[in-house]
Amino acid sequence: MKIQSIVASACIAALGFTATSALAQAQPQQQQQQAPQITHGPAVAGICTIDPQASILATNAVQAVERKINSEFAAEGQKLQQELQPYANNPQSTPEALRKKVQDLQTRIANRRNNLQPAERQAQERIAAEVTPTITEIYQQRRCSLLIDSGVLVIPNPAMDITRAVVDRLNQKVPAPAGAPAAPAATQGR
Repeated sequence: MKIQSIVASACIAALGFTATSALAQAQPQQQQQQAPQITHGPAVAGICTIDPQASILATNAVQAVERKINSEFAAEGQKLQQELQPYANNPQSTPEALRKKVQDLQTRIANRRNNLQPAERQAQERIAAEVTPTITEIYQQRRCSLLIDSGVLVIPNPAMDITRAVVDRLNQKVPAPAGAPAAPAATQGR
């Protein structure tokens, strides 16, 4: 798969990303098992991996827009979360009216994303324009011969991953839109 097609799919996902933290919390949560500790072998020279969606979605510019949208719908998402709580163990039993409320909220959030302020839209468009050259820069700096989407690997070796380097470089190139909410202290500088 060429970088352009990876980037195109990541840009589509980033610009149309509909899951928000408030809504994700409103959805019934399933228990996840703790993953076993894995010891990786040495990195294979010349082979690099990337999470193309994360390389866009984790940027400060995109995260700032997400925080803004999430804050606009947080109260409603929390209320829905409380309404969904009794159905957490059996999501199929969720009343149709409540499912419609969730769907309506998702639609309004998606519409809000489609109607971003010019500065927010410009930041996302700049990220989309910069991602291919940035991936290429990091690819060449790391002397990669092959770039693999880490999502297709069963257990990717983090020593071969260039996603964080791409995000860091994109953050240098494209700042968050002015007036965007600050990142929570726990996520700054990751």
